[in-house]
Amino acid sequence: MLIDRESLRLSATTSLFEGGPHDVGLSIFFVDYAPGTVARLHVHPHPEVFVIESGEATFTIDDEEIRASAGQILIAPANRPHRFRRTGSVSFRSINVVPSGKMAFTWLEDEPTDGQAVMYAAAHSGVHPQLDVRPCDRLASTVSCAWHGRLVDV
Repeated sequence: MLIDRESLRLSATTSLFEGGPHDVGLSIFFVDYAPGTVARLHVHPHPEVFVIESGEATFTIDDEEIRASAGQILIAPANRPHRFRRTGSVSFRSINVVPSGKMAFTWLEDEPTDGQAVMYAAAHSGVHPQLDVRPCDRLASTVSCAWHGRLVDV
């Protein structure tokens, strides 16, 4: 089976492969974020492995801050709240792998009100994150997300 990555695009910055429909027990995010981009605090029922290809970001896992950059691999354990803020002067590119055929997570923070760019991945509207901040309204058919503690399967 061969899949064109462009067919997996959720937004201008994010693509998602969910393995479940292909009998594969993992999912992969492909991300490319501009400086200043933020991923709000969230949690997954599975670990998330960040393979960082370029740029740098400061991750927060629970209360621990970890600065990670190109050539490193960071692991956010299952059920541990995490977020990151893109730092540096070049785009942050990573491949994020989860050992689940279906991506699921819960947002633990509200949308920002100060106009900062927000990473919208599987639980986002599927358009450029700086232009649209409506969570969970136009999702890929196999994605789960939670908003204000309520799990939504679409």
